[in-house]
Amino acid sequence: MISHNSTRIFLTLVTVIHMTGFGVSESVADVAPLAVPPVQEFVLDNGLVILVFENHQIPYAAFRFMAKSGSIQDPSDKAGVASMMTTLLTYGTKKFTEQQINDTIDGMGASLQASSSSQAISVYGDVTTINPANVESFFTVFADVVRNPVFPEDAVERVKKRQLGALAQMKDNTSSLADRAMYMLLFEGHPFGDPTSGHPATISALTKQDIVDCHRRYVIPEHSVLGVAGDVNPETIVALAKQFLGDLSWGENCPDNAPGCGKRVCVPGELPNTCAAFVLGDKRTENNILVGPKTAPKQPESGLRIVIVDKQDASLSQVQWRMGRQNTVTYHDPDWATFRLTTQLLGGDFTSRLNQILRVREGLTYGARLSVSHGSHLTGPIAISTYVKPGDLRRAVELTLIELEKIRNEEPDQAELESFQSKIIESLPFRFETAQHILSEHMELRADNMPVSFLEQFPVAIANVNTAKVKTVAQKTIPVDGLLLVAVANADLADSLRPLVESRGGTVEVIGLDWLFKTGTAAP
Repeated sequence: MISHNSTRIFLTLVTVIHMTGFGVSESVADVAPLAVPPVQEFVLDNGLVILVFENHQIPYAAFRFMAKSGSIQDPSDKAGVASMMTTLLTYGTKKFTEQQINDTIDGMGASLQASSSSQAISVYGDVTTINPANVESFFTVFADVVRNPVFPEDAVERVKKRQLGALAQMKDNTSSLADRAMYMLLFEGHPFGDPTSGHPATISALTKQDIVDCHRRYVIPEHSVLGVAGDVNPETIVALAKQFLGDLSWGENCPDNAPGCGKRVCVPGELPNTCAAFVLGDKRTENNILVGPKTAPKQPESGLRIVIVDKQDASLSQVQWRMGRQNTVTYHDPDWATFRLTTQLLGGDFTSRLNQILRVREGLTYGARLSVSHGSHLTGPIAISTYVKPGDLRRAVELTLIELEKIRNEEPDQAELESFQSKIIESLPFRFETAQHILSEHMELRADNMPVSFLEQFPVAIANVNTAKVKTVAQKTIPVDGLLLVAVANADLADSLRPLVESRGGTVEVIGLDWLFKTGTAAP
């Protein structure tokens, strides 16, 4: 595997912004839409969407296949199956053994990997095109990994052991534990609450058939996008895709001995290139990305729920903690741009309020951030993330709550607002530096079923935010009640936190570390 230095493709915002110093705007008043380079789009007969960004500046091509499903579809008793399946894609196919895949990819100086998240399964890689034949050679392997993995039994067992080892090691990683606890407690009973990495019991129980079924159900053309960027010919890419990924039998819901039955796994929905549900055999599974918002746990209206994950470690010198609740703002919300700017101002970078208070002024931590899980349909948490000494936790939480109240009740001053507007707007061109970056932005838009105009108009929407809008939107979207606070600490810290709930209402609870690694257990 090699790395490549791609020629940067610099874009400019079509604006009359005057740049000074290191790129700080004097004004954001006259921002114009972002010039987003277009891609060519094709659709195969089996529903697979193909996006191609052609650029011949350097002899290099990047490939990405994305199925718009992930661990959000894992059944609770099979948590981790999407992650396992994705890992195993490169361990052998109908045409190539694991060793042959590695030898072919290495022989071309290429790379090939697979990864998954809660809402996507991806296969991606790149190859040099000094020898033009490399494109077809690479695509032959790439497509077979996507379309025809065989999931060898010995590889399944190897990957299971590795995953079980990673879960065991996680118990020593307090940051990972805090993230895991936040999702499990905030989304109890919802697919978002099952960790992408699974539980020891669910991973141990997975069978090869579970993995095969996961692939057959979710890696299907009607629900996927193929993207290629760089030194390629679009007609060549479409021809290769038709040859290796264009057959109609891909995505059929047929017994293995009865191809051509005409039944499809994908149940079409209202959105293009998106399945409303998936039927394999006689079992129907809804698309949780679409139905997830309707089934998300009801959030508490008031109070502060504090949960201590008992580390039982006398040497623990830092407490990783998260505080937040579910984000309800999607890309379709008319207040999206204001919300995006507000969260950046509150906790999006080093100069944001939370970091300036907790790190710079008080010296309680080396960094504090507000993270937001966002999308066009299903959203995750909006949560503060940081770490402090055990004795400083209460003080850090109190200061954080003050800042949450402040941004809801007071307008920011104009200079602070314009500073964050400039940083967001001026960072946008760097998302399009290379052909690969351009392709990635288009594929993310496709994953969220958002038009290119959403991205084109984003700087204009940011520039149009005023101080009054920040306050109004913060009151609706920045939570200060019904919050969940998770801290990975020792149980004896609980008593020092009880004053936090005396005036606000709420509870202080302690759970054992092992609870985070057991499936089917109700939250305490």
